[in-house]
This record gives sequence, structure tokens and C-alpha cells, in this order.
Amino acid sequence: MPERIRIGQFVNGRGLGSALSPDKIRASVSQMLELQRGRILTAFADGGHHRRGGSKWALLAESTRRKKERTGRTTLLINTGRLRNTIRSQIASDGGEKIIGELVADAPYAGFHQFGTSRMPRRKVIEVTRSDVAEMRRFLMASMTKLING
Repeated sequence: MPERIRIGQFVNGRGLGSALSPDKIRASVSQMLELQRGRILTAFADGGHHRRGGSKWALLAESTRRKKERTGRTTLLINTGRLRNTIRSQIASDGGEKIIGELVADAPYAGFHQFGTSRMPRRKVIEVTRSDVAEMRRFLMASMTKLING
């Protein structure tokens, strides 16, 4: 089952004229999610989200580190790249007033990394930090202001 991190729910623009139509809001939310997805993909090179105020991923167990070194793979959560490559953004609707933005990791083992197990520490693949939230707010405010003012 994919790990889904719901980023936010955005009320559509009904009643505010064509400047804030649901399609335009959806496009702005989609752009914002792709920016956040890029930040998450950068975490694979950084070893976590700590550069943005989030968590640094726990180091590998010694046995796992040795195994990765023998195969020439040294990046913390990258073995084949499958997990990183399944991270995507999507826009949904509740059928009513809300547009819902989500980041999703579809690899079947994404949850093991996201939440940890009894034998593996938690390494949040998808993490939205306070600085990310502030940046997303700024982006959406600027985007909506641009739509309203033309």
C-alpha cells in the first residue's frame, strides 16, 4: 500500500469569479507539490531532510553498510532507486469544495522506511518540515495573488 502524505486541502475558487477557478487552483497546487517533491528527492543525496529543519536519516547498520560497500552502493536509502523513483505528487478532490494535494511513495516497502520496524530505524522518506510549510504558503499566496490581479 502506498504511503500517502496529505499536504493540504484547498477550498476551490467557486464564487470568486474566473480568476480563481478550480482548474487554476489545481494548477498552482500541482506546481507547489512538484517543488516539494524536488525537495524530497534532494533528501536522498543529503541523507535526510535536516537541511530544511527536518530529521536526518539514521545511519545504516554495520552489516548493511558492509553489504552495500561490496556492491558499490553507498548512498543511504538508494539501492536500485525504486523508492526514490516512485515518489510523486497528485491532486485529488473530495467531490465538493476541496482540492487535496498529496505526495505519494508507491514502493511496497516505503512504509517500512517511513515508520521504521522493530529491526530498522525510522527514516522518513516523505517529510514536510516547518520551513517547507512556510515556503508552500508563500508560493500559494503569490500564485493566488497573481491569478487575482492578472
